[in-house]
Amino acid sequence: MKLGKVRAIISLLILIGGLHACALDRAGGQCRFWSGCPSGANIAATLREQLEQNPSTATDVIYVSTYDRVVYLIGAVDSLGDGQTAERIARETPGVRNVISSFGSNP
Repeated sequence: MKLGKVRAIISLLILIGGLHACALDRAGGQCRFWSGCPSGANIAATLREQLEQNPSTATDVIYVSTYDRVVYLIGAVDSLGDGQTAERIARETPGVRNVISSFGSNP
């Protein structure tokens, strides 16, 4: 019976440690202790919506993908400023750890 209690305590400590690690994640405090870190699909969906709603990036063709909370932005923008705006929006999206972008200009 003592062995069962020890295993239960160890399991609880591992669980708490995992939650704490996510809470202190590299995402600049964007991961929450109780709700965890957003998934890549959620990050991409949120970012696409924000880019579509922003007047500077709404007409640009920007493809968004994520892997391990790194956002990849690829596409064509009307101006250098639009690309910088897209990058800023991506960096401010909850759960994003890093942003890598490659933009060309719209003809």
